[in-house]
Amino acid sequence: DTRVLILGDSWGTISPATKYFQSKLQEHDCPLGGFTNIAEGGTTAREWASERKMAEVRKAAATHDHVWITLMGNDAQEDMPGCASIS
Repeated sequence: DTRVLILGDSWGTISPATKYFQSKLQEHDCPLGGFTNIAEGGTTAREWASERKMAEVRKAAATHDHVWITLMGNDAQEDMPGCASIS
């Protein structure tokens, strides 16, 4: 069964990743073994690149077939506030 790991910022917690993978795997007659979501709202790409987070990713990815990554939303808000403005 195919297992999918989801990681990254809050978009990973609210994205349509699970529905997307479910439909694509069904479309190709691949059994779905489930999802593990280790995404954390408020995190940045820099945090996910840290040794601590990368160790967590390596450990989780070892038991999954695919990895869905969402990053840069919080980076844009913090590093490019003019571009991320919601006005």
